[in-house]
Amino acid sequence: MKKELAIAVCLLAMVILPSFCNAAADHVIISEVLYDPAGTETGGEAVELYNPTDSATDIGDYALSTESSATDVTIPAGTVLEARTFYLVADAGWSSSRDNASWPEADHEEAMTMSNSDAGVALVHPNGTILDAVGWGDAAGINAGLFEGTPVSLVASGNSIRRADLGNDTDDNSADFAESLPDLANSSTSMPEEGSGESITLEVEVQNNAPGVDALAVLGDEDNMTAGVQIIPVPEGTKDVIVSAEVSDSDGAEPTVTATVAGPDLVKNVTMTKTAGISNTTWLFNGTIPMMFYDSPGSYNVTLTAGDASANTTFSTGFEYLSMAAVSLDATSLQFTGASLGGTAEITGDFALSTADSPTVRNIGNTQLDLGLYGTDLVDGAKNISIDNVKYSFDNDFGSGLAGTVGKSMAVQSLGLANAADSVISLGFQLFVPAATQNGNYTGSVTVVAVSS
Repeated sequence: MKKELAIAVCLLAMVILPSFCNAAADHVIISEVLYDPAGTETGGEAVELYNPTDSATDIGDYALSTESSATDVTIPAGTVLEARTFYLVADAGWSSSRDNASWPEADHEEAMTMSNSDAGVALVHPNGTILDAVGWGDAAGINAGLFEGTPVSLVASGNSIRRADLGNDTDDNSADFAESLPDLANSSTSMPEEGSGESITLEVEVQNNAPGVDALAVLGDEDNMTAGVQIIPVPEGTKDVIVSAEVSDSDGAEPTVTATVAGPDLVKNVTMTKTAGISNTTWLFNGTIPMMFYDSPGSYNVTLTAGDASANTTFSTGFEYLSMAAVSLDATSLQFTGASLGGTAEITGDFALSTADSPTVRNIGNTQLDLGLYGTDLVDGAKNISIDNVKYSFDNDFGSGLAGTVGKSMAVQSLGLANAADSVISLGFQLFVPAATQNGNYTGSVTVVAVSS
């Protein structure tokens, strides 16, 4: 910004922002694959899915991805898989071409192609997330995303690969699956009972179960290219960081929820407020962490505590508060007065942000700062006063170690200006007017730059 004044210096503040500095399955899984039937390949292949969770899952538009196609099979929209229930997907023609007519009908038939060696199949959510995958043969010959860990060894024709434990998923095919005689099930198949005999009814009344923290997240990630959550400070302001938690209690009694955030030289309590009831036993709580511009950069840990009369449950997550170097000035335009040919004129700085004619520099970032200065010549049309006739000082002593000459290239003054709520330093200027200077109204600029110490 320029304003025509007698020998005026315009001060510009610059802000510099640096570069940004499972065993139990909780989703539908693949439980068995018959990729090399003893009979016909066409109509004889099958993939069995299983829902190991306690809740029904909408698997409509889930896809089976194979070596032949990323969407070799698509499950019909609206298909719901009940808790602890199987779902059988088979090649078109399964009803008449399967190896064993006693095997169950498929819940869904659709043409699919699975290779008999060095291949795999993946279960893919409509949003593109790979939920589960199992491969067989040599990993080097299998497309990425179609196996987990080490693939299963190839099996004899007519045998299947079957998950050993439906309640466990280590994400390693060789550990989770083994060769088996086909034992396929569909959505009408009941879970097999272990052995036989008489049953005994067991009853227990449980009260005052401890609450559970089902989900905890810091919202507002500002660097999607970096893992975790990154938060950018607001220069000379406050960044409200939102913490969101889903908390449940099987007793149905709403728990008390509190949170704290801890980081470099900082511990703050966070007020958590219920914002919604998700069900009779689950609630959504949100809280706000006011991060000040001067709070130190680094890793911050958020610990949530949910408690009732019985016990407390804690859960943690975190975020990174990014570093920011920034300054502000209380003056945007200054005028030298009493300047004469061959003489000097001075503008003294102070530590008061309210005096626009006496410059003050404020650290409005969260890192310790040095300050850089550079400027432009003072000009009036074709007339010129070189910028090297201007000196600066951070203590109003133009001969001290905190003083120097303003040049066209930036010079950095080592200050170590701390990050704090009111961290300021004075900034003064001295102008020498060469004897050969022509009369006129000269204007130039000086730029002050925040530089992390």
